[in-house]
Amino acid sequence: MVAALSLFFALILLSVFCLQKSQADKVAKWPSVTGVVDSVKIATGHSRSSTYYYQNVTYKYDCNKQPFENNTIAFNSTSRHYYSKADAVNGKYHQGDIVSVYYDPGHPASSCLDNANTSFYYQLWWSIVFMVVAAVTPFLPNRSNSEGYDGRRKFANPF
Repeated sequence: MVAALSLFFALILLSVFCLQKSQADKVAKWPSVTGVVDSVKIATGHSRSSTYYYQNVTYKYDCNKQPFENNTIAFNSTSRHYYSKADAVNGKYHQGDIVSVYYDPGHPASSCLDNANTSFYYQLWWSIVFMVVAAVTPFLPNRSNSEGYDGRRKFANPF
């Protein structure tokens, strides 16, 4: 059962990785135009054990003589999180900065500032871990009822 679940999760993560890798490869080939950072706000996020900050960047650019505005820094990325507010304030983007904006030629409203994203490889790592668990589990010793194990933990009587 553990092997089947591990294989299931491995296949899901591997398929998500392949989809995101395919999207990243397309984004890496997008043409670029010059844009300007319109505003930078510091936003707050929370995880189980900490608070993190990130820059919410809005930028403007023209493509085919049409104005566009967007706020996507990178697709599939967690690389813009900072663990102190000061780091976020002093982050990569500032209001008025001239930036390269990478846009989808078929849909110019879809754009990003960073087209060299590789932060999604953790999914490949976890899919490998689950595959190893799926491969090793059948060879582990089995504690079955044939050995007198009834599925309940046995505790020493403290009295």
